[in-house]
This record gives sequence, C-alpha cells and structure tokens, in this order.
Amino acid sequence: MSDTPADAGFVDGFAEGAVLLERRGPVAWVRMNMPDRRNALGLDLTAGLIRALDAVEADAGFRVMVITGSGKAFSAGGDLALFKGLVGGDDLDGFDRYLERGRAMFTRIEQFRRPVIAAVNGVTVAGGLELMLTADLVYAAASARIGDGHVKFGVIPGGGSTARLSRRLPFNVASDLLLTGRLADPVELAAHGLINAVLPGDQLEAHVQQTALHIAGHSTDGLARIKALHARARDRGLDDALATEVRALLDYARGPDLLEGLTAFVEKRAPRFT
Repeated sequence: MSDTPADAGFVDGFAEGAVLLERRGPVAWVRMNMPDRRNALGLDLTAGLIRALDAVEADAGFRVMVITGSGKAFSAGGDLALFKGLVGGDDLDGFDRYLERGRAMFTRIEQFRRPVIAAVNGVTVAGGLELMLTADLVYAAASARIGDGHVKFGVIPGGGSTARLSRRLPFNVASDLLLTGRLADPVELAAHGLINAVLPGDQLEAHVQQTALHIAGHSTDGLARIKALHARARDRGLDDALATEVRALLDYARGPDLLEGLTAFVEKRAPRFT
C-alpha cells in the first residue's frame, strides 16, 4: 500500500517554476526548484517562496509546512551575481530593498502560525543557513553540508546568521561557523542540537512526512500558540514568560480545542480537532 495521501498533488499554479508547492494530506511541501543554481535565493526563487507562503497561509487544510530543495542543494544562499550587479552599479537602494525583502520573508517563516520543518537535502550555506534557522524543526540528509560561508566571499550576513545562530548553538560553535566559513557535517551540528536528526538521503522525506503527519494530528490553534509562546519565552525573563503562558492558556480555554482534548482524555479516545 502506498504511503502517499489520496489528496496528494501539486497545488494549482505550482506544478512548475522556481518553487513547487505540493499537497501531501495536511502537509504542505514547499520545494525550492532551481537546482542548476543550487537554489540560490535570487528574485525568482524569493518571489516563489513568498507566493507559496501566501498559498499555505490561505489554505486551512494545511497544518504543517515543510521546506526543502531540489537537486544537490537545500540552498546555496543569496544570489551573489545579483549582489555584484547592485553593489557594483552603485544601486545600494536596490540592494537594501532586496535585503529587506529577504529579512521580512525569513521573519514571516519564523513567525508562521503552522509548524515549519526544514528538510535539508544538500548543501546549505549563507542565506540557505539563514532560511534553515527559521524552521521549528530541522532534519538533514547525511550527505548535506551546512555552514554560514558569508566570510569566504567578503560578505557579511544580512538575513539573520549573527542574530539567530548563537540562539541555536553554543556561542563559540556559532563563532566557528561564522568566522571560518566552513561547511560542517550535519552529525556534528546535531550533536550541538541544531539538527533534530540526520537521515540517509533516501529516507529523509519519508521521515519528515511521518513527523509532519504526527504533528498535524494535534490542535492547529494549540500548535500555533505553543510555537508563539516558545519563541517569545526565549527573549523574556522567566517571570514574564510564565505569566504570559498562563494568560495564553486561559485565552485558549475560550476556544473549542481544550475542551475537546479533555473530553477525549476522559472518554479514552483520540481527540477530534477541527
């Protein structure tokens, strides 16, 4: 029997192009699809990602989103040829607009109401790493190589590496990646907690889909609230975070999902969340 959901398939308008959006049951698979450019985050690919985010956000049938890449790369980062044209052409306003668009996209993914999983299929560097850092969960193929890499070409981060990396890794480990520009084995990064699990390449998507389906079975509203609370607590004092959590729970109790979960527990059945 196939594990592919009956309603699997490309979403209308996403069967081809820089970004593919595929429905696998309640899981949205967003695939960067410019393998000849190692999924560099140029104008076309960034526009495709933004359009995919719009489509997932508008579709209540999607409960979890996965971001991955086609070919041998997850994403090799920003389009340095585009950088060269803008900086060399003295178009720093255009460079600023490009950077701001990317920054806003990364923040939107990080704050997305659905859980976001990065399925890191290959090389992940610079802006690709910054994209990966916006995900809630990260699973990587054993063959992937991951690092910051900006410094190798005289670039400094503009999409969040210096802001996010040390929030996910020990400071000195983050410094190593930022200052050497090296690409690390995912097993090394998993040991530091940056990656949830490392899989053989041919098992990555199946594992991620299974994990996503498990998450999708929970309350959509509950997941969104937990994700937001968890993110806020990282940058707040303990007392403030605890008080915010209690207020959120009381507000959540006004909706249907808490009562449904408690009723299911008492009745010894699986919850039926809407």
